[in-house]
Amino acid sequence: MEVIVREARYLTGLIRTLLRVRSIARGSTNLITDDLERAVDRWPDRMAIRFEGAELTYRQLDELANRYAAWAEGEGLARGDRVAVLLPNRLEYLPLWFGLSKRGIVSALINYQLTGEALAHCLELSGARICVADVSTRAALDAVAVAGVAGTDLDVDLHAASSSEVRRPPGSARAGMTAADTALLVYTSGTTGLPKAARITHMRAQLYMRGFAGATGAKPSDRIYVTLPLYHATGGLCAMGAALLNGASVILRHSFSAGHFWDEIRDEKATMFVYIGELCRYLANRAPTASETAHRIRLAFGNGLSRDVWPELKRRFAVPRVLEFYGSTEGNVSMFNFDGGVGAIGRIPDYLAGLFNITLVRFDVEAEAPVRGGDGFCIACGPDEPGECLGAIHGGARSDYAGYVDHAESEKKVLRNVFRRGDAWFRTGDLLRRDRLGYFYFVDRIGDTFRWKGEN
Repeated sequence: MEVIVREARYLTGLIRTLLRVRSIARGSTNLITDDLERAVDRWPDRMAIRFEGAELTYRQLDELANRYAAWAEGEGLARGDRVAVLLPNRLEYLPLWFGLSKRGIVSALINYQLTGEALAHCLELSGARICVADVSTRAALDAVAVAGVAGTDLDVDLHAASSSEVRRPPGSARAGMTAADTALLVYTSGTTGLPKAARITHMRAQLYMRGFAGATGAKPSDRIYVTLPLYHATGGLCAMGAALLNGASVILRHSFSAGHFWDEIRDEKATMFVYIGELCRYLANRAPTASETAHRIRLAFGNGLSRDVWPELKRRFAVPRVLEFYGSTEGNVSMFNFDGGVGAIGRIPDYLAGLFNITLVRFDVEAEAPVRGGDGFCIACGPDEPGECLGAIHGGARSDYAGYVDHAESEKKVLRNVFRRGDAWFRTGDLLRRDRLGYFYFVDRIGDTFRWKGEN
């Protein structure tokens, strides 16, 4: 009976997710912009985002996005141009990049905590001629001199230029674009050096947003609590998609606070929250409070939850269900632990292996390279044998690899001639192991890096 329940739970989640992403394709003219506009038209009067007392309905979110699109047109920005976004979490964050995407403009989402050399590097890499900042980030922007990049203030310049009512830009503003075109740049710390700008195509943004809309099973009545930064994919795309493509509401906070977390969850009547592993550990390390079980949470979803904190989250904090997933900003490898096996980052049972592009290959830790046999090809790992996780690169939406803005950096993540001459696989840089039931477990990062606060 236990096996039947486990498989039923896994298959229900997987089917729900695959149904949401099945129509995504490189050549499709349906963009993430269109997905969001359809959600607006379906649930115009529902609350979309609530941020520290202020709210936007879906209609108001779209109206704000349309005004930002009009501002961009007034600035002479055209399809394919890039705008850097240097902002903390705030009500206008998603409407800003959504509005720019209505005119085919790419938003480069930069970590608002960066300063100096790292910030200058990200701005240069973005290729933007305008950077949108606010009072909290303007000083850092003004302190770096990047040729060709002008700063503009969200609360002054954009507000003044976009205060009048404007119409939604017609679909013809994006005519000729396909899902393979770039929608966003999201920066990842990578394994060494300065941040790298990952190309998030419309197709990849759809995989994030539609995928989590399906995986979480969120309903219009759900309220998803988000304290993760919107410049990263987990908070900014996965969590936002889970809510906004299902008619649900986002309860957004400026940043995570372990001391206020459960009080806000209770007061805001949240039904889900998104996490990274460290967030849950901070919560577990605090003294018990009355509010930590006085809530309506039915699901926590995210990545990096450690095996020792997992039971604590369920037992102490009375979270009925945990949905752990595995993936990376720039990569083509993703999987979910739909049935909640403790400690597992995902699951692929043998009978469904053909649906996924994922494999583990033996890895020489000292040489920091995959092991190759006498025929020159890599060697697949057996059950419970640690190996590097690879993702096959081919034409499907779920296996596509858009890489980084820097082509040379993209090539460093590709391993060729893995199992046959001419094949290509994305290197995750993670050592995983897979047990006989198909559960994957994290073992280690390759090289001298580790994950902390969602960064390498």
